[in-house]
Amino acid sequence: MQYLPKDEVGNLRQAQFIWANQDISHRLKIVRKIRSLIAANCYQITQSIAENSERSAGEILTSEVIPLAE
Repeated sequence: MQYLPKDEVGNLRQAQFIWANQDISHRLKIVRKIRSLIAANCYQITQSIAENSERSAGEILTSEVIPLAE
Protein backbone atom coordinates (compact mmCIF):
# COMPACT_ATOMS: atom_id res chain seq x y z
CA MET A 1 0.00 0.00 0.00
CA GLN A 2 1.27 3.45 -0.86
CA TYR A 3 0.93 6.33 1.53
CA LEU A 4 0.65 10.00 0.65
CA PRO A 5 3.36 12.38 1.81
CA LYS A 6 2.32 14.50 4.78
CA ASP A 7 2.17 17.71 2.75
CA GLU A 8 -0.24 16.11 0.26
CA VAL A 9 -2.47 14.92 3.09
CA GLY A 10 -2.52 18.51 4.35
CA ASN A 11 -3.49 19.74 0.89
CA LEU A 12 -6.31 17.21 0.70
CA ARG A 13 -7.58 18.25 4.13
CA GLN A 14 -7.53 21.88 3.07
CA ALA A 15 -9.41 21.05 -0.14
CA GLN A 16 -12.02 19.11 1.85
CA PHE A 17 -12.45 22.06 4.21
CA ILE A 18 -12.95 24.43 1.26
CA TRP A 19 -15.42 22.00 -0.36
CA ALA A 20 -17.40 21.60 2.86
CA ASN A 21 -17.73 25.36 3.21
CA GLN A 22 -19.15 25.85 -0.29
CA ASP A 23 -22.87 26.46 -0.61
CA ILE A 24 -24.80 23.23 -1.16
CA SER A 25 -26.23 24.47 -4.47
CA HIS A 26 -22.69 25.05 -5.76
CA ARG A 27 -21.57 21.57 -4.67
CA LEU A 28 -24.65 19.98 -6.28
CA LYS A 29 -23.93 21.79 -9.53
CA ILE A 30 -20.43 20.27 -9.58
CA VAL A 31 -21.68 16.78 -8.66
CA ARG A 32 -24.30 16.93 -11.43
CA LYS A 33 -21.60 17.93 -13.93
CA ILE A 34 -19.42 15.00 -12.83
CA ARG A 35 -22.38 12.61 -13.17
CA SER A 36 -23.02 13.93 -16.66
CA LEU A 37 -19.37 13.42 -17.61
CA ILE A 38 -19.39 9.87 -16.23
CA ALA A 39 -22.51 9.06 -18.26
CA ALA A 40 -21.09 10.62 -21.42
CA ASN A 41 -17.81 8.72 -21.07
CA CYS A 42 -19.06 5.47 -19.54
CA TYR A 43 -17.63 3.22 -22.24
CA GLN A 44 -14.16 4.77 -22.08
CA ILE A 45 -14.20 4.57 -18.29
CA THR A 46 -15.33 0.94 -18.43
CA GLN A 47 -12.63 -0.03 -20.92
CA SER A 48 -9.96 1.70 -18.87
CA ILE A 49 -10.96 -0.22 -15.76
CA ALA A 50 -11.31 -3.51 -17.69
CA GLU A 51 -7.73 -3.23 -18.98
CA ASN A 52 -6.47 -3.46 -15.40
CA SER A 53 -9.02 -5.93 -14.08
CA GLU A 54 -10.01 -9.54 -14.52
CA ARG A 55 -13.69 -8.58 -14.61
CA SER A 56 -15.69 -8.24 -17.81
CA ALA A 57 -16.58 -4.84 -19.22
CA GLY A 58 -20.28 -5.60 -18.70
CA GLU A 59 -19.75 -6.37 -15.03
CA ILE A 60 -17.71 -3.20 -14.53
CA LEU A 61 -20.27 -1.08 -16.36
CA THR A 62 -23.19 -2.36 -14.31
CA SER A 63 -21.48 -2.52 -10.93
CA GLU A 64 -19.07 0.42 -10.99
CA VAL A 65 -19.86 2.98 -13.69
CA ILE A 66 -23.65 3.17 -14.01
CA PRO A 67 -24.21 3.57 -10.23
CA LEU A 68 -21.96 6.64 -10.30
CA ALA A 69 -24.08 8.23 -13.00
CA GLU A 70 -27.42 7.65 -11.26
